[in-house]
Amino acid sequence: MAKAEQAEENHWPGFVDALSTIVMVVTFLLIILAIAIFVLSLKIVDVRVENPVGESTNLDKTEVITIEQDERVKETTEHAALVFQSSEKLTLQFIGRTVDVDEESERLIKGYFNQVVGEDKNPMAITSYFVAQDGAYTSKQRLAYYRAMAVRNMLIEEGYSGDDVTVRVRHTENQDLADQVEIIRLR
Repeated sequence: MAKAEQAEENHWPGFVDALSTIVMVVTFLLIILAIAIFVLSLKIVDVRVENPVGESTNLDKTEVITIEQDERVKETTEHAALVFQSSEKLTLQFIGRTVDVDEESERLIKGYFNQVVGEDKNPMAITSYFVAQDGAYTSKQRLAYYRAMAVRNMLIEEGYSGDDVTVRVRHTENQDLADQVEIIRLR
């Protein structure tokens, strides 16, 4: 009898039985949850087919919204003008919020590229400057970018490859450089 008292009880078979029972119960619950989600998704699809999202069921409650012209946006007849020209550099001064180059300046710029640059199409760098005041940094930066791209498009029309034209937009505190676009011939 002494040996029977000394033998330890083995708890592992009971533990494994309990653990496997818990795993089977959780698996059963997951299957039930998956079936419920599937059935609900089918019902949602049926509801959407009966009443598509794009159709309105409240036609008598529609109203007309009129959009008025923003009084702050004004049509401008101002254009950029050529202010400086040398064999290596060309500077345009833009006025107001314009991104257009006037016909006279465009003719002078194209003549400059045909005369000075000619067939030697060296890479060009276009730098557009802006001065941000009153917290309008991003709108000024965007306007400077549009100006630089307008000049870049003129260069591409003259036969330059887009890869040979570098565009930079620079913030400056110098009021003399404000709203200017420089075209510099690189060597």
